[in-house]
Amino acid sequence: MEVSADDPATYIMTGGTTGVPKAAVLSHFNCVSNATQGSLWVWMGGHGFCNVGVLPLFHSFAMTAVMNISIKSGMWMMLFPKPPQTEELLKTICTVAPDGKTFYCGAEVLFQRIAEFPEINKYDIAKKITACISGAGPLHAPVKERFEKVSGAVLVEGYGLTESTPIVSTGPLTDFDTTGTIGLPFPGTEWKIMDMESGSEELAPGENGELVVAGPQVMVGYLNKPQETAETIREWDGKRWLYTGDIGYMDEHGRVIISDRKKQLIKVRGYSVFPKDNRRRIAGLVQGQYDPLQGAAVD
Repeated sequence: MEVSADDPATYIMTGGTTGVPKAAVLSHFNCVSNATQGSLWVWMGGHGFCNVGVLPLFHSFAMTAVMNISIKSGMWMMLFPKPPQTEELLKTICTVAPDGKTFYCGAEVLFQRIAEFPEINKYDIAKKITACISGAGPLHAPVKERFEKVSGAVLVEGYGLTESTPIVSTGPLTDFDTTGTIGLPFPGTEWKIMDMESGSEELAPGENGELVVAGPQVMVGYLNKPQETAETIREWDGKRWLYTGDIGYMDEHGRVIISDRKKQLIKVRGYSVFPKDNRRRIAGLVQGQYDPLQGAAVD
């Protein structure tokens, strides 16, 4: 039996860019590539380094950021049978994790809970956690600031989708500020902003369009769905480009700011209207103080 790096390693269900459930086929090459990219980016690894994992490993983010990067870089994993309560997590980290050699990936809400934990001063996590990546959604500046203040660790936002195994980019774990953006592309990854009509014209910095990415982590395709695969992955310039369905723009430093989802775009008299823009304007009409963490209700 012949074995190839392009053979499927796993199928992970995803709504994809259309919202209809389908299986993304990720090859061994995809998984090893994204783990290698991540280990280069994280710069932590080797004997004694710890990767704290509270996310389920069947999720693509945890599969790569917790499991595969740890295996590739030689970190040991601190795993939990189910998501722990904040106090249990803090107690375990402070008891078991090595000083200054601990890496932690999670969703924004997990960092928010630590930052707002009323008895946080009981736990000296500042000497434990060195760097963190928040994924599976945007990282808001107030959460980042509060967490970094209580932990002393660097917290950056990561971006990806199941179809890219899943990590495309994160903020650098340095003093290069990428707050409000999805950071910079992983090593070996390219991205562009293309027009939303044909997807064939590259747009200039500051112009809204669809984010497309190319790199060794781009999936093989959707299982038994050639049409959906062809719509999502297009080949040009000798590369396979993944059309993410995310709308955004690139700034002068090459950082990308996501503004909305393409499938949520509303066309009004030929103009593109983004729901997030409307929600932002509505929020500005609300009387009282807008909470950046909890939001505001409009009756």
